Amino acid sequence: MSDFGALLIFSKQGSQFNKEDKAQILSEVNNAIKEGVFSSHIKERKYDKLYLWEDVNLCLKLTEYYDDEDSDEIREFAEEEDVDEANEIIDIISQNISGDIQVRVVFEDW
Repeated sequence: MSDFGALLIFSKQGSQFNKEDKAQILSEVNNAIKEGVFSSHIKERKYDKLYLWEDVNLCLKLTEYYDDEDSDEIREFAEEEDVDEANEIIDIISQNISGDIQVRVVFEDW
C-alpha cells in the first residue's frame, strides 16, 4: 500500500456520483494522459479505480509513493512535479467532464 502522493479530488454539486460520472472521469483522465506529455510515473499507468474521499468525494491516486528511508527526498521532488502535472491534467479534463463536477489536486499522506 502506498503512503503518499498526488490525488485528484472530484466533487459533485447537488447529487452523488453515478456510474456514468465515474466512467467519464476515468476515460477523460486516461485520454488526457495518453495524449499529453507527462513523466513516466504518470504516463505508464492505467487509471481504473476511484476511491471514496471525505465521505462524499471521489479521488484518483495519480501518483503513489512509499514511506522509507528516501521518502523525504522523494516527497520534496515529487510534490512540486506531480502537482504541476496534475494541474495540467485538470485543465484538459475540465473541458470535457460534466459541469457539475469539480476537480482539484492535493498532495497528501494516506
